[in-house]
Amino acid sequence: MHSEHEQVEELIEGYALNALDPSERSLVDQHISVCPPCRRRVYTAADTAQMLGFVVTPVAPPSHCKRKVLEKIERELFLSAPTRRSRTAASLSTWAALAALTLLVMSGAWSISLQDQLTRVNDELAQTRSQLGALESMLADVQAIRPLKAEGDTQWIVANTFMKPGSNKALLVIRNLPPLAPGQTYQVWVAREGVQQPLATFNPPPAAETTQVEISPPEPMDKYKWIMVTIEDAQGSDHPSKKQILFGDL
Repeated sequence: MHSEHEQVEELIEGYALNALDPSERSLVDQHISVCPPCRRRVYTAADTAQMLGFVVTPVAPPSHCKRKVLEKIERELFLSAPTRRSRTAASLSTWAALAALTLLVMSGAWSISLQDQLTRVNDELAQTRSQLGALESMLADVQAIRPLKAEGDTQWIVANTFMKPGSNKALLVIRNLPPLAPGQTYQVWVAREGVQQPLATFNPPPAAETTQVEISPPEPMDKYKWIMVTIEDAQGSDHPSKKQILFGDL
């Protein structure tokens, strides 16, 4: 007949894998509370169990693997019935089988998770490259950069207009634009004496540091004298409000 110490030693691996029944786990808990050597073995086994997932190379398990492992578990459980000794030995085999199945399942899950993350990163990278390509294409013809000055209490805003004289397309790039209240929108205008031309309306995404706005006035950009950004009602306006936040010369 095994002593309590020997019995606990046989149960340590199962304890680390959380594969004991409540009575066995209680026995180990009581024993390690008064036995430092066994307590250290339990801690070591628990650390090893936690590291198993990090040392396994993720693979997709064969389709028949789960069935065979479950058959092994059922066979071991059947053979474990006659005696306490055989039940304990079979339990260890069962724990090993359970651990193998757990690792296979975890490996497959991690492989799928990593693949999903890689796919998302590649998609985001492709989108960023596409945006950079469009921006580079637009800036290739830029021959002039016109800064805009922030008005009122928005001095931290930095804005520039990238344009090509003779073209009616330009890009407005704004940094540190504050979010708007509900029901409001930003609107871009170009103007000269007697003409105030409304252009794009936009709302920067939440927490966005940089906002890019493509503008296409009906005439070439160098036909206008000024560019400005105002705050308007959500639907935009045909006449600029007095809530002007950016102004620049063209």
